[in-house]
Amino acid sequence: GLMEKVATPTGTNLWKMVDPFTYRERLLKPKLLINGANDRYWTLDALDLYWKDLRGPKYLIELPNAGHDLKVNRDWATSGLGAFFHSVVMNRPLPQLSWDFAQGAGGEFNVTIRANPAPQSARIWTARSENRDFRESKWDSAPLKAGETMTYHGQPVGADHLALFGEVEYQINGIPYHLTTTFYEPGLEKK
Repeated sequence: GLMEKVATPTGTNLWKMVDPFTYRERLLKPKLLINGANDRYWTLDALDLYWKDLRGPKYLIELPNAGHDLKVNRDWATSGLGAFFHSVVMNRPLPQLSWDFAQGAGGEFNVTIRANPAPQSARIWTARSENRDFRESKWDSAPLKAGETMTYHGQPVGADHLALFGEVEYQINGIPYHLTTTFYEPGLEKK
């Protein structure tokens, strides 16, 4: 009955105090989100519910083939957190990333990633599934030519479902760290 209580005046007041999304317009400090791409508790598109509404600098690290416990590729989480901490303490922003996903005719699609400055390396990560449940899917990577603008052209996947995200790699004080895009499922319209 928790959600029903939120709909009461007292519950609504409590919700506005404890849920940062309700006062997101005041949260302008940099934000770093770290997620496992195979998290058992969240769908791939869960981040789409709020990502575009977050204010201020925001960064994302999706750990491929890692579940909710982030056991796989854990170094991505720790080095990314270290880079983020260094960035905030030194008042030096991390690289600026933006991306677009575009569906073309006949099921073809494009992913465009813009990075300032250009990364040292870049990859596209893909996973396939018979349905839209990618929790057990294996994520595989393919290199992208690193630059300030990187584009990946994809073809239709047939009966399977495809999910993908882009990843770029930088270094800070000799330690590599990764930043990623949100997920994209070709053939599904983003809202």
